[in-house]
Amino acid sequence: MKNKIFSILFSGVLFMGVNASAQHLDGYMYGDVSAPTGSEWQSPEKLSLNKELPHAWFFSFQNTEAAKKVLPENSDFFSSLDGNWKFHYVGNPKSRPLDFFKPEFDVSKWDEIPVPANWQMH
Repeated sequence: MKNKIFSILFSGVLFMGVNASAQHLDGYMYGDVSAPTGSEWQSPEKLSLNKELPHAWFFSFQNTEAAKKVLPENSDFFSSLDGNWKFHYVGNPKSRPLDFFKPEFDVSKWDEIPVPANWQMH
């Protein structure tokens, strides 16, 4: 039986996901391998090592009418994290600024990187 994509609208919450008919999906290795062998890059059939199976996800909407629009952008409860973020790299966790999360902390000298992105490239 093939996997089927599903969506369910229930009381203003849209549930979406993949119905995996088997407990094991080809390409995923669980528990029987403790570390990569180095050959994974040669085998496109091996998708990941010790990665969780795909699962359902959902978005909350304020009412049924908003949920019928399906996209999370139509919900008052959705906030995108895309954009420019302040970024500061330290080579050692002990070197991190301890109060960085406080609103009065000065991040004016920190770099700014786009999100989503690969921080190593910026």
